[in-house]
This record gives sequence, C-alpha cells and structure tokens, in this order.
Amino acid sequence: MSLSHPPPQKSSPLTPPTPPGLSGVDFLRAYFAPRQRLRLKEAAGCIGLSFSQFFRREREGTLGLRIRKDEIGERYVLLNDLVSYLFPDEDSGHALMPTKMRPGRPRKGTKGGAR
Repeated sequence: MSLSHPPPQKSSPLTPPTPPGLSGVDFLRAYFAPRQRLRLKEAAGCIGLSFSQFFRREREGTLGLRIRKDEIGERYVLLNDLVSYLFPDEDSGHALMPTKMRPGRPRKGTKGGAR
C-alpha cells in the first residue's frame, strides 16, 4: 500500500464550479461575479455561438448586442447588456428578431400585390 497522494481530480480549468440552484439571470451574475465586463469570446459562449460566428454577425450588424470599446481599443460586452439580450423583458418590447425582418411572404390583402 502506497502512502502517496491520491490522483488529482480531472477538471477543466476553463469551467469553474457552477453555483447550485441558480438559473437564468442569477446564474450569469454569479458566474461572472464580480466582473461586469466580458470578453467577446465569453459573450459568444453564453449566446451559444463560436467566436467566428459571433464576430461575423457583429461585423454584419445582425447581432442586436451592444459591443463597446475601451481606451485601448479592446472590445467588450457589459454583463447587463448580455442579460438584457438573452432575457428580454416583455414590457421593454426588445426582441431577438425585429418585427421588420420577420421571415415569410406578405399575406393577402396587401396593397399593390399580385393577384
């Protein structure tokens, strides 16, 4: 019987332990506490996109998330902006897809349409 130390537990250095019993907004605030600024790669992971997809959508202007720059020119996302993007209030009228860009063809009764 060896008296050596037990083998180290395998854990990823990128995934900190998750707070128990939290979900949604509370989970995000606890996960990134005490920071209020997120790197773009972290924000992309929260949304469920890869960094290249996130960067492309941001560059094209199809991402409704506000991205800011600091004095050095590094881009970041505020935690409050990410929370309001992921969990929009019903009262605010903010939606992930604007009403002007809904998919599909116009319904019958539009002026100037083909009959």
